[in-house]
Amino acid sequence: MANFECKVVRIEKKANHPNADRLTIYNIGGYNCISNKLEDGSDRYNIGDLVVYIPENALLPEWLLKKMEFWDEEKGKGILAGKEGNRVKPLKLRNIYSEGVLYPCSSLNGEPIVNGQTYGNGDEYVEENSYTKYINVKEGDNVAEFLEITKYEPPIPTTMGGEIFNGGTEIVVPYDVEPIQKYMDVFVDGEMFEATEKLHGTQTRFIFTKGVTHNETFGENKDIYIASKGQGDKGLFFKNNESNANSYYVRAFKLNDIENKVINSKLYQESDMLTLYGETVGMQDLKYGFVNGHIGYRLFDVYVGKPRQGRFLNFEECKAFAEEVGIERVPSLYVGEYSYEKVMELTDGKTTYGKNKDQIREGVVIRPLNERYVDDLGRVFLKSVSQAYKLRKGETTEFN
Repeated sequence: MANFECKVVRIEKKANHPNADRLTIYNIGGYNCISNKLEDGSDRYNIGDLVVYIPENALLPEWLLKKMEFWDEEKGKGILAGKEGNRVKPLKLRNIYSEGVLYPCSSLNGEPIVNGQTYGNGDEYVEENSYTKYINVKEGDNVAEFLEITKYEPPIPTTMGGEIFNGGTEIVVPYDVEPIQKYMDVFVDGEMFEATEKLHGTQTRFIFTKGVTHNETFGENKDIYIASKGQGDKGLFFKNNESNANSYYVRAFKLNDIENKVINSKLYQESDMLTLYGETVGMQDLKYGFVNGHIGYRLFDVYVGKPRQGRFLNFEECKAFAEEVGIERVPSLYVGEYSYEKVMELTDGKTTYGKNKDQIREGVVIRPLNERYVDDLGRVFLKSVSQAYKLRKGETTEFN
């Protein structure tokens, strides 16, 4: 699923920036990344060069900020985004969108020589009084840990928190979605697929275990577990108590009468476990017209069976289930033959959900009509996030 990575990749394409003589546009998979040229005016990288691609929301350590010349000595902090100037964010440079930064593999490979001595054969070594690190790398390696790069995770506000208990991960099917730019060849042109609007809210899980009881959870039989994405993957669930009555997740469950709708369904009666994945909206900076604490909820996926023993419903099955129980799905924008151009067309634009039709669209989630799996990625489903969403200004939020 969506693992945070800083991978060694190969430069595939490059082009001079049309609006800036000192900038070059590099193509990394599905990403465009802009770098400045060297002092003599030549390109910093060439086609075929290996580089580390550092994606958005990466937090760079001080030594790396200094080595990459992203450091303001006078202010004593980085020049990137965030309070410490150490966070990578997408931006437009002279009207061209750029996502991520590049780090040369030439700074990683080799045999470091200090005071005339050779230290190892590319083994890790930190040179005293410098910020140079060495390691032998190859294409595809994830060097985030070696470079001490971590992922930015915004602190969760108390309004999205609540009292939790540890119910264990045995009932959990982890769920996240990778960007299409990382897996450009997974979908095949002409393959039948659906694109749904990606709503900006918080992933909400309802796990109907049918017998795995706990005295602090939900349902008449105490066997319905409610979780967010971040907590759910760790086996942490919301307690069924008065303190959590105003939790967005609990409210989505109760306001939509999820328990009664699901337990009366044919799918529930025929299954030994059922997990519903949906999006609760109204609490982030894109509110879809919801105000004064009101929220909305839309279903986007259903897993039938116990973890690692069951399966996700395909398009027709999920659609039929939602219609049977009366739970609305996330907006379906397109069903038809796949092409990357079609996905990009659907990624941008205005939302189709809620009352605020002038609001930007976060993007789309795409999946084949018939579920399938591939090596490396696993389940085939991807997201494409709009530039307008990534570049939006103001008090933006990204809570999981």
